[in-house]
Amino acid sequence: MIETYLLEYLVAFAKAGTLSAAAEELHVSQPSLTRSMQKLEDLVEVPLFDRTKNRLQLNDYGRFLAARAEWLLTEQKDLVDELQARYRRSQTIAVGSCAPLPSWEVQPTLSSLYPDMTISTQIQPEEGLIKGLSEDRYQLIILPRPASVPEKELLARLNFSVAYSVYSSERLMVCLPPVHPLSREKTLSFADIDGMTFLQYRSVGFWFETCRRKMPNAQFLFQDDYETFLEIVSSSSLPCFSTDAMLRRRNPSDIRTDLRQRVNIPLSDPEIDIRYYLICKKENRARFQALLRI
Repeated sequence: MIETYLLEYLVAFAKAGTLSAAAEELHVSQPSLTRSMQKLEDLVEVPLFDRTKNRLQLNDYGRFLAARAEWLLTEQKDLVDELQARYRRSQTIAVGSCAPLPSWEVQPTLSSLYPDMTISTQIQPEEGLIKGLSEDRYQLIILPRPASVPEKELLARLNFSVAYSVYSSERLMVCLPPVHPLSREKTLSFADIDGMTFLQYRSVGFWFETCRRKMPNAQFLFQDDYETFLEIVSSSSLPCFSTDAMLRRRNPSDIRTDLRQRVNIPLSDPEIDIRYYLICKKENRARFQALLRI
């Protein structure tokens, strides 16, 4: 059996071209490298080098072995990487979500149901979520659909067998300071507020694409950090967005009173009344049965 380090030394020597250069790259002494190459040659019982007084060179057999050794070392690394990735997946439940709120909600629920697992969440566009589930990068995904859209239209987007349940719902609202001219309205539409300038937290998932599509003339001032976004909201006269589900949350760690101190007016457009679907591969249905029943 050839020890791995001997193959690594051979590949390094083949790339470096000289013993001194290979020894420097490998951080070993030149005599030690020379002895290792002799040991490898003895193990395979085939001459690998052409030797002259001051030079050691690979012959055809040595070059053949070095090329195959490099391939074997790459395969070995890929095998270990795949094994480690499989282990991490077995210890982690990766959730991909279309928006922040369902991601915030599902994480503590999963932690309670699966206390020995690490829970990771990520916000992604819908295409990325579906692809991630199909490739097992996510074990669960959360997709949105307007409440008026039949579930079969959701399932038509998925070209593999899945299990799913309605997880939660959310309705978009425009969030105005009390002195705003529209703050006394009972409801508003996207058409009513198109053309205005909004404060906008960047990581809201699909919600921003909905707003951009329905309000092509609106301007958005983005903030990447949520705490900073709320600080700006508390002292600004510009509108922003909230949702009914965000305002209902009790003792949330991810939202302060800044939005509640404003006037939150429901939008009337059908696109803003959203159901969230929790989806896993059907083969994982038993694993997440408790969650899918919620």
